[in-house]
Amino acid sequence: MNVPGPVSAGRHDRRAIFCVALFAAALLLHLWCLGRGWRAPILDAHEFRQVQTAVTALFFQQDGLKLDYDTPILGPPWSIPMELPTYQAIVALLAEGTGLPLEQAGRLVSTVAFYAALAGVFLLLGRWLPARHERLVPLAFIQISPLYLYYTRCFLIESTVLAFSVWFLWAFLRWMDRPAPGRLAAVWTLGALAATTKITTFTVFAVPAAAATLQALWTSRREPLGRRFRPAALGLLAIGVPLAAAVAWVVHSDQVKAQNPLAGFLLSSSLREFNFGTLHQRLSREFWIGIGTVTERVALGAGAMFLLGTAFFAVSAEFRRRATACLVFFAGGFLVFANLYYVHDYYFYASSVFLLAAAGLLAVGLLRLPAPGLPAVAVLILLALANQYTRYEQAFGSFLRGLMPAPPPMAALVRELVPPQDVVLVFGRDWSGRMAYYSQRRTVTMPDHLLRDPANLQRSLAHLGGRRVAAAVFAGPLRNSPYFIRSRLAGLDLDGQPIAEAPDMTLCLRTDLLGRVPGALAAAGQPELRSLQHLDRPITDPLHELGTPEWRAKLAGFGTLPYAVRSPYAPNQIEAGGALVLNTHAPSELLFSPPAGARTIRVECGLLRSAYTGTNRTDGVVFEICEERTDGSRRFLLHRSIDPVNNPEDRGTLQLEATSEVPIEGVLVCRVDPGPGGNVNCDWAYWQSCTIR
Repeated sequence: MNVPGPVSAGRHDRRAIFCVALFAAALLLHLWCLGRGWRAPILDAHEFRQVQTAVTALFFQQDGLKLDYDTPILGPPWSIPMELPTYQAIVALLAEGTGLPLEQAGRLVSTVAFYAALAGVFLLLGRWLPARHERLVPLAFIQISPLYLYYTRCFLIESTVLAFSVWFLWAFLRWMDRPAPGRLAAVWTLGALAATTKITTFTVFAVPAAAATLQALWTSRREPLGRRFRPAALGLLAIGVPLAAAVAWVVHSDQVKAQNPLAGFLLSSSLREFNFGTLHQRLSREFWIGIGTVTERVALGAGAMFLLGTAFFAVSAEFRRRATACLVFFAGGFLVFANLYYVHDYYFYASSVFLLAAAGLLAVGLLRLPAPGLPAVAVLILLALANQYTRYEQAFGSFLRGLMPAPPPMAALVRELVPPQDVVLVFGRDWSGRMAYYSQRRTVTMPDHLLRDPANLQRSLAHLGGRRVAAAVFAGPLRNSPYFIRSRLAGLDLDGQPIAEAPDMTLCLRTDLLGRVPGALAAAGQPELRSLQHLDRPITDPLHELGTPEWRAKLAGFGTLPYAVRSPYAPNQIEAGGALVLNTHAPSELLFSPPAGARTIRVECGLLRSAYTGTNRTDGVVFEICEERTDGSRRFLLHRSIDPVNNPEDRGTLQLEATSEVPIEGVLVCRVDPGPGGNVNCDWAYWQSCTIR
């Protein structure tokens, strides 16, 4: 082993002063970064996951703490437990006891937990670095990592479970050193809390615990047979209870989630591949590029990697071994949970403490060398930390400069209109909890993969009990799909006419609540909201005129000519099945001025063959014919849903005919909407001819 020569007392003092000053500067910078946007009443990046956590804490405040806690996003039964709600319960109790807004209480708990984890890391480093001032260097690297600068301020469970896991490892090593009942109780308590709060984080720290057990087993290999396997027994005894608690929680939470008709995709069996990934993924070039990119972006910047990587060959063999061990522990996270780490960068919060500890250990190894001297090593370390802060600003600075997603304006109106005990339906937002959190109302948020079949919604609503559906929110393309809206509102006591619209959202309301609308719109105080009068209104998209000589020449064989097309996409003429047709991507409307006394319309229409062949998979479209009256209301004459991927009879050109009992006096509209799932991908509809008489 390369042992550095003696160091003078003066140089030792200067090293100690540098280490303390470095840690103090890192602490101040970390606190300043945490303070940016501290009072903001909104959630930050990775809002999808933060909202789920915040929704649970919110309803703990409203309904009290319980083990099978409510996350009222996917409808009744409202409990879809993913982890033991340790963090959420602490946040709810803190907010309730202090009056802090929930977002600030969440940030405070995350921050305190991070520093509790840092204290545990300080004690763990004591096994390798007896000098306390030297342990402060790895702590400085941890604090200035972009990952810990940013995600520590978020409404996430990450720092809480990190604290449990760090202290579990510390208690485990003390138990292995000198077994005692009190130490074993600490290992079991901290390990069970970590494993049930987030098993992915606990697993990262179970790896060094297992490594310590194997090391102890190797050391005792020459002991008498009766004592040879004692370390293995001690290690298994310590880790067994936390793992058993984690398994018991997963089994219990699966049983609870299985009662929810919409939550099947959240069962552990359904998430296995998403969590762990595949062997093929681990062996792929893309996986390693992705892991490397995320590591450099949020954990340890390329500049810091280079500066400290060169130190690896300069420090003593002892420090190289310690740094290598930390790197192995860091890799344990993404090697076990390959896909989670590949998809979500915040999972690195659990394992990057080992990567940064390795960087800090290499820096300490440099400080111990008699050459090149303290000033040169100090500059190297400061450059590495400066690179870390630069990466932080590049990765997350935009979120802290006012570009964080604002609460949906519609949520403020929903909160004003919907009684607290009632339920809101949400379509077109996958299973995001934004509406539930910002409106503070229970929601049935239909996941995108369940939108297609209306029976999924009915199965969920069958469990409502005494609660009533008060409103429905339609987002994205679905807000412009009257067929989808009507099919989902069928049988519900909701008015068929949207009462308000916000950017990318439309709201329908229960009939007995309509009188509240004017006052609620004013109380919501959202300038983006505007009142609506009709559900079946025209598509609010550009009007493409077809009355020009050029278009009349193109549509010479079309029959009765439309005078315009309403659509976000420009129409064009293409060939389909040997004929020239008018191509209009859903959603779109053809507008006709019918002749006096007209009662019948006959059209030829369909989906282009390329929409459902090769790798393209449309989910179908809906063709509709209606009369748009002068007051803006609509009278529907026909609708036909087609799905050419699954129904061969829906392929090719279809002939549709509608007849009105009374003459058509308004504008005649031929409309094509996205299919039942609301997906506009490959919805390449066309119209071949039209006859109105």
